[in-house]
Parts: sequence; C-alpha cells; structure tokens
Amino acid sequence: TQGIFYVVSEEKIDKIIVYNLLGSKVIQINEPNLHTKIELTDKKSDIYYIEIFKTNKVIRKKVINIH
Repeated sequence: TQGIFYVVSEEKIDKIIVYNLLGSKVIQINEPNLHTKIELTDKKSDIYYIEIFKTNKVIRKKVINIH
C-alpha cells in the first residue's frame, strides 16, 4: 500500500486493530463501517499487521506500507 488501504466486508466488523512490526498498537477502530478506510500516511514505511475482529472470528493480515 502507499499509505491508504480499505477493509471491506459483507459482515459486521466489531473492531480493527493495526500493529507495527514490534507489536505496538498504532490504530484501533471500534465498530467500523463495512467499507473502512485505513490511513498509514503518517506512519513510516514498514510492515504492519492488521487484525479484523468479527463475531467469533479474528482475521490477521500483513500490510506493507511504502510511501
């Protein structure tokens, strides 16, 4: 990504958390929309991990931020 990405879901999302490579929380969005914009433009170019919490499920993805 170049600092901006979207989380799109057909199901309700409870929260989204973005962590840096060291495991520190850099963004948390509680009760996001089904189409949520996440901006890392103010964060350094690095690898980040995103956790998407849905009912009884956690989805984890890696995001590479380059800008």
